[in-house]
Amino acid sequence: MLPRSSEILTFGQRQRSSWVVFRIGVEIAKLRQQRGLTQTQLAAMLGTTASAISRIENGADITLKMLGRIAGTLRARVEIRLHADRRSS
Repeated sequence: MLPRSSEILTFGQRQRSSWVVFRIGVEIAKLRQQRGLTQTQLAAMLGTTASAISRIENGADITLKMLGRIAGTLRARVEIRLHADRRSS
């Protein structure tokens, strides 16, 4: 089944999306380390595996639900901002 045209991302959009997911993983790793937790400890607190945490920290896709669970566990908050694309009219 082919995706609808509204679901097709340009190369630049995919690149930006990948960058955002990567940055989220970096921030999670940083915060986890600041809290003095290992990936194994965080995983146990979340009821998941250390390999799942590792994948997230290394840029794997993450759901908003999991992001919220991780933030809550790490005593952090999630902020999402939408900015108008300067090229759109």
